[in-house]
Amino acid sequence: MPQMSEEALGNLNESLNQLKINTQTICVKMDQIYDSIEKLEKTVETISTAVSSQEKRLTVLEQGVPKNLIEDLALVKNAQQTYNKLLWIIAGGVAAALMQSFFKIIQ
Repeated sequence: MPQMSEEALGNLNESLNQLKINTQTICVKMDQIYDSIEKLEKTVETISTAVSSQEKRLTVLEQGVPKNLIEDLALVKNAQQTYNKLLWIIAGGVAAALMQSFFKIIQ
């Protein structure tokens, strides 16, 4: 019976040592995670400051640009988008016509 107690005590001691090692590993990982979160928070704060600064610059620029010029730029952007869509439609039509000619040649 004393031999079983020594064996059980040895197993318990080994388990406690393993638990201690696992706990230390977890603490190290938690510290790494905490550091990463701090870095992430600083980065988000930096990005937020930069975005805020850019918004202020845009506001100042918009105030300095005549309103009719802003409207003209919006119209130009809209026209450009329309031209892009029209070019895609034309390119699609040309591709379809080429495919149709190809299939006629094959037959």
